[in-house]
Amino acid sequence: MSIRIDLPAMPKMVRAHLYPYQIALQTLEFVQGAMFHVVFMDIAAGQRVRQPGATVDIEKEMMAGGIAQDVLDLHWKTWAKYKVVFEGFVFQNAIVSMQSHWDWYLRRLGAFILFARQAIAAHPLPAKTNKKLKRIGFVNFADQIDILRESTGLPLLIPIESIEGVREMSHVRNIGLRNRWEVDDGYLKETRSAGPWSAGDIRTVESPELLGWHEDLVEVINATWPPIAERYVSARDVTG
Repeated sequence: MSIRIDLPAMPKMVRAHLYPYQIALQTLEFVQGAMFHVVFMDIAAGQRVRQPGATVDIEKEMMAGGIAQDVLDLHWKTWAKYKVVFEGFVFQNAIVSMQSHWDWYLRRLGAFILFARQAIAAHPLPAKTNKKLKRIGFVNFADQIDILRESTGLPLLIPIESIEGVREMSHVRNIGLRNRWEVDDGYLKETRSAGPWSAGDIRTVESPELLGWHEDLVEVINATWPPIAERYVSARDVTG
């Protein structure tokens, strides 16, 4: 099945280019949806499991789907062994999701800047800056913000606390994808978290930290798209 998600349709704006607003709005919708989904599923799963006979019913449904009893027993044994890790997956998956939506937004914002500068015949960017902008999705978060500033000449006034929050979320996402959520020397070198982490520890995430990162990400998105949309308001519409 093929699924395509179009940008939200909305009337043109007089003082700002529509495209940055469209990608920002859709990203904010996805980020909000990701947070709602993880909170809802966490509560729903907890309530379901606490119901009388729920575990037996769930096992029966899994077996009806083709899982043999001996395999199911092995699953339970493995889950119990690594319970402390698996129980964190709800919040960890939310981190991966929110970071993915940021990456999508950033790559399209970078491509828009390249498109818009050419469309309004702006002074060519230095070759090094142009190259960095094309590869903006492959660098760390703090450098991404610097690249946006350098390529647009805009100050992009973002609270330092929000930048630090999203930076930490990005570092945590990286060890999650690359090191099964275990703290390593690379993370310890980059993090500014006050958590008592040592190499080999599982980087756990609690609800207040996740909610804080969500707020930080929303703050960063809302601080980046408006000035860029206003700077390139005279560029032609983006198609495709």
